Amino acid sequence: MDSFHLYRINMQHPLFKNSTLKVLITILSSLFLISCQTNNVEKTDDFKPLFQSAHVSGCFALYDNQRNIFTIDNLYRYRDTLYSPGETFNIVLALIATETGHWLNTTEVIKSPQNKSTTLFNDFQQPPPLFFQSLAQQIGLSPIKYWVDSLRYGNKNIGDTLQLFWLNQSLKITCDEQLGLIKELYFSQLPFHKTTQDLVAKLLVKEQHSNYTLAYQESYTLLPNGHYLGWLLGWIEKDKQPVFFIINDETTDAQAPQEHINVSLLKQYLNQHHFLTPPDKL
Repeated sequence: MDSFHLYRINMQHPLFKNSTLKVLITILSSLFLISCQTNNVEKTDDFKPLFQSAHVSGCFALYDNQRNIFTIDNLYRYRDTLYSPGETFNIVLALIATETGHWLNTTEVIKSPQNKSTTLFNDFQQPPPLFFQSLAQQIGLSPIKYWVDSLRYGNKNIGDTLQLFWLNQSLKITCDEQLGLIKELYFSQLPFHKTTQDLVAKLLVKEQHSNYTLAYQESYTLLPNGHYLGWLLGWIEKDKQPVFFIINDETTDAQAPQEHINVSLLKQYLNQHHFLTPPDKL
């Protein structure tokens, strides 16, 4: 079974010119490797009724970091099939923009494509039309290509222009790779400065409660066949222990999905398995 995806550090990055540091980074990187093997995968059908109730088909996976256990519904779709990342690629664009100095912090006032004052936090949560396309144009093709290659992000195909390659089926990635990306972001293991990764990780936090924190990015993209492709990826943290999750699904007809339907499906699953239940209520 293929390895759970871990993005390799680009040793050509200026930060790693020192040969001793290269060796140290290589050794440390090997310590973080985890494998999606038959002995740490629990197959489940628990999510199928939830998919059916929403008139979608797809895959779902959890990775319990403390136990090193995967729970996967539809292993083939999770591991072996490439999909357009849609707005989940906003995570990568935010990382690149922060690392290259286009954004300094989440409260910095910037101008949207509509020339309105806004902040990175606001635009990441509710991006205005064309905002991330405008941001990609500001960053430029060469820097984006450099970082996509450094991350070994999916098929790395961004083309020769910046015309929404993350939405138009050019760039594609597996669910396994997406889960690897979100895990490494949480642990600041991506080839960006830690401050960059900490900032972007905080952008993903949607809910903070006394007993858990829920962080995620969602996306819905219209496919050429008229159906909609949905993504939801992130983590739930309890007692400082993360469990990472991903949903990738497609509507079974040309009807647009309900707003935030994958968030609803996730919460139903988490409730069923007592992830959201306070300890004194168990």
